[in-house]
Amino acid sequence: MSAIWGQEVPVPGALRPWVADVRVATADAGRRRILAHLPDTATALVFRALDDRQGDLMVVGPRTRAVYHPGKHVPFGLRLRLRPSRAALLLGVPVSELADRVVPLRELWGASGDRLVGELSEQGHDHAPVLRRIGAELLARVSRATSDDRSRSDLVRAAITALSATSGDRPGRVPEVARRLGVSERHLRGLVTGGVGVSPKRLVRIHRLRTVLARAQAGSWARLAVEAGYYDQSHFTGEFRRTMGVSPGSFITGRLPAPAPCRPEAPIMSHP
Repeated sequence: MSAIWGQEVPVPGALRPWVADVRVATADAGRRRILAHLPDTATALVFRALDDRQGDLMVVGPRTRAVYHPGKHVPFGLRLRLRPSRAALLLGVPVSELADRVVPLRELWGASGDRLVGELSEQGHDHAPVLRRIGAELLARVSRATSDDRSRSDLVRAAITALSATSGDRPGRVPEVARRLGVSERHLRGLVTGGVGVSPKRLVRIHRLRTVLARAQAGSWARLAVEAGYYDQSHFTGEFRRTMGVSPGSFITGRLPAPAPCRPEAPIMSHP
């Protein structure tokens, strides 16, 4: 799934409650570089146009650790990052089954997934019709969702907001969030794990790390780590190494782990 997701395109208005952002892939076959994919609580749909009007549509589950892949040429690609609270409703499976995995959409949607890939492959390398067609399919699935599905998705969204919301950049604690939402801690953990793909504790860790990485050029690691909610720089450095595979200093200077090929995984299930 290696590609450089450079150009961001506007998310159509009807998709904004469901899709966080959309980017077009750009990759140069002549440039040899390592692409770092950061930990992410979002699940993404990735369409790649291949040669001879062939393509694939993959589901990239939430990542609990950074992965590093060699860059390669992609004639055209489009990535839709689904809002973490909405992925289960849109895809029809618990997102916990997709964590740290890349699977073809047909393994989730069956024949309808194959039909969608065929239609997208006929669109050429213009992102607008590809985005319209994927968007139409997602909105059709939203329209078929039950009220229980929508309520569960809304509760997951509220949980994510509370767990990621900060007072001095410190996330809410699970017992506090559970009380605020009127559910048990066990129910909250099940909701978040099934709806986002990671546990509440893991969600907070990923959010905290991405907060530091987004501000890495703005000041020292020590100050950024404390502001993001780490106990101290030692706590931050240890968690960074476990999650990113290298030290903060090595990462920021581009001394990354050896890249591994990116391959889709074996089928996990099939849903009509």
